[in-house]
Amino acid sequence: MKFHQLPVGTRFRLDGDWYLKCTPLVATRETDRQDRLIRRSARVETTPVAGTEPPAERTSPPFMAALEAYHRTCSDCLERARGHLPAPLLADLTARRDIAWSELLQRLER
Repeated sequence: MKFHQLPVGTRFRLDGDWYLKCTPLVATRETDRQDRLIRRSARVETTPVAGTEPPAERTSPPFMAALEAYHRTCSDCLERARGHLPAPLLADLTARRDIAWSELLQRLER
């Protein structure tokens, strides 16, 4: 798959590292939270990482629906901030939100 085909918020692997797509052109490396400009044509792997999705039998649908609604609200707030905040700050906040979401899903798996 190519980088431009991924939706924002998708985890992917590139050059041996895992990233989180923050904007149409920027991704944050998960190990050190460094932003990287990625070519639209870059080939990426999107193999699911264990722990990124909670098992259905351990989380109730209403609970997950509430978490997903909260995540969408956070995303909407960040989107409304676009144009009002410096782009690097907005990218950092978006990346932190996405990493926190991934970590939450991993914790729910335990």
